[in-house]
Amino acid sequence: MFLPKEQYAEWLETYTRLMRLNFWGSAPATSATYDPAVEAWTVSVERDGETARRRDGETAELHPHHLVLVNGAFGEKPQLPDFPGQGLFQGDQLHSSQFVDSEGVGGTRVVVVGSGVSAHDVSAALASAGADVTMIQRSSTHPVPTP
Repeated sequence: MFLPKEQYAEWLETYTRLMRLNFWGSAPATSATYDPAVEAWTVSVERDGETARRRDGETAELHPHHLVLVNGAFGEKPQLPDFPGQGLFQGDQLHSSQFVDSEGVGGTRVVVVGSGVSAHDVSAALASAGADVTMIQRSSTHPVPTP
């Protein structure tokens, strides 16, 4: 019923290739301004060297007539809770956006706070690497039916 993240990522890559979309990954937009006189945007983008025409850190300036902002389901910045005594804890503490891999976690105990897609992805990766994972959910789940 639901695609694994790897299959979904492969589908997106295939889609961009088949539709001949000019896709730049790992390229943060640093500014966007609209000029009503020419009805176009000026968007500055930091390049990371993915294309042969650009070098790492070089800024590209784009002039699209439309700008679509796609910033996730809620567009929120990472929310890091503050717990009493948190500074005394000597283990790793990180947000799912900072999670890179599960190397070296075998045999360790890990608590994942949250139960969204990122929490499940991180928990699965940690468990697959041999960690003892406990997931904590702070509020009720709101399932959404699929068509």
